[in-house]
Amino acid sequence: MLAITFLNITRKAEGAIKSGESILVQFPRGSTMLVDTGVPESGEMLRDRLRALGVKRIDCLVLTHFHIDHIGGAPCILDSFPVGEVITWPESYFGNACDNDRVPQLFATLRRHNLASHMVWEGDQWEMDGVRIDVLGPWKHFPSNWKTYETSIADTLHLPYYHSASHPSEPFINDSSISLKCVYGKGSFLTCGDLYYPGEARLTDSRKRDLSCTLAKVNHHGAYTSSTREWLLATRPKAVCAVRDSLPPVPKPEAAVFWKETVHSRPEKDWPAMGCDYYHTFVNGEVRFFLEEDGSFAVQVERGEKNML
Repeated sequence: MLAITFLNITRKAEGAIKSGESILVQFPRGSTMLVDTGVPESGEMLRDRLRALGVKRIDCLVLTHFHIDHIGGAPCILDSFPVGEVITWPESYFGNACDNDRVPQLFATLRRHNLASHMVWEGDQWEMDGVRIDVLGPWKHFPSNWKTYETSIADTLHLPYYHSASHPSEPFINDSSISLKCVYGKGSFLTCGDLYYPGEARLTDSRKRDLSCTLAKVNHHGAYTSSTREWLLATRPKAVCAVRDSLPPVPKPEAAVFWKETVHSRPEKDWPAMGCDYYHTFVNGEVRFFLEEDGSFAVQVERGEKNML
C-alpha cells in the first residue's frame, strides 16, 4: 500500500498568509518521502506529527521550490531525523529571485549534517519500494530569472505572465516546482507543488499522456491561479486534496478581470463538478489517501467529508 498524508500544519508567523505545505508518502516496504516542509514556525509541529505517524527516518526529502512556505521547516526536519537524500534546486540557481533568507539557512543546515542535495529534471525516474517515480518537471535549463521566463511562455505557450509589482518573481518560482508522479501498479499519485496556469499549460502541451492519475494534490494550495479546465481534463483523478490553513483566496479587485478571463478557475467547485472528490485541509484537517496496487484507494479525514467548500 502507498500511504499519502496531507499534513495539517497550522503554525505561522503573525500576519502570515499561510503555514505552507507538507506531504508524507510512505511506500509499501516502509521507505518514506517527505515533499516540502511548510513555514519555519511549523517545523516543530511537523516534526511531532511525523513522529506520531511512526516516522523514524526520511529516505527522500523533496523541496519542490524555494518559497518559505515549502522550505521553511526543513532545518527542523533535518535536525530531527536521519535523511537519506535531498532533492531540490541548486543553492544559487535563482540568485536573489526567491526573496527570502531561508535558502541560505537550508543549505547551511545541509552542510552541517554533511548532506549534499541534487536536482531532478523532466524525464528522470527512480524507484522506491517498487513504486516508480516519474519526474514531469521542471525541464532542464529552466530560466533563472522571471524576465526570461516571461519571454519563454509568451513565445511557446502564447500566455501572459501576470505578477504583482512588488513580487514579480513569485509566479516564476512557483512554476519551477518539482513535479512528480508516483506510479504503483494500476494506481498513481500526482504532486506538482505550486504550479501556476503557465506551468500547467506546459505540461498539458508536452506531457499530457503522462498526467492521468488516480489521486492528486491540488496545485498552489487550491488557489485560483491554477487548476485550469485543461489541467482537470488531462489529469482526471478520482480524488484530490488542497493543502491550506484558510479558505481558498479570491483575486484582488484590480486583478479579478485578468484571472476570470485567463484562468477562470474555482478549484473547490470545478473539481467536484467533474466527479472528483475534493478535500481541503482547512475543513478536513489531516487527509490521508491509501492507494492499493490494483488502483483502488481509501480516504481518511480528521473531520468532515468530501466536497465541503
